[in-house]
Amino acid sequence: MTDNSNQHSDDSIDLSDIMVVDELVRQFISNVLSAEEMDDIYVEVDHISTIFSGMVPQYTSPNNWLSRDNIGESLIENYDIDGSQDLLNIVRTAFAEVIASLFDLIEKYADNPSQAEPEVDAIIAKLVLSLVGMPVDED
Repeated sequence: MTDNSNQHSDDSIDLSDIMVVDELVRQFISNVLSAEEMDDIYVEVDHISTIFSGMVPQYTSPNNWLSRDNIGESLIENYDIDGSQDLLNIVRTAFAEVIASLFDLIEKYADNPSQAEPEVDAIIAKLVLSLVGMPVDED
C-alpha cells in the first residue's frame, strides 16, 4: 500500500513537495549505487530526468516550475551547467554530476564508508533543494 498524502486526487505526484522530491532522489541514488552495469545507470538518469523535465504527466508542479526558466535555471545556477542546453539535458547533467560526486566519495572513503555520510547528505540536500527551487547553502 502506498501513501497517497503527497498525491492530488487525479493521482498526480506533486514535485513541489520537498518530501516527494527527497524520496525520488534517494531512490534514484539507491538504484544507481546498486546498478550492476553502466547501462543501468544511464537508464536511471534518463528516467529521473524525464520526470524533472516535465515529460511524465503523472508528476506535476504548480506555476510551470518544470520548465527551462524555472527548474532549469535553478540547476544551471547550482551546478554551473551550460545554459545553452535544453531542459532535459540540463536535468541529466545535474544528475550526472551528482553521480560523479557520489562515486568520488565512494573511492575517497573506500576504507571507511561511514565517514562519507555527511558529504553524501550534503550532496542529496543540494540536489533536492535545487529541484524544488529553494536556496542552497554551500558552506
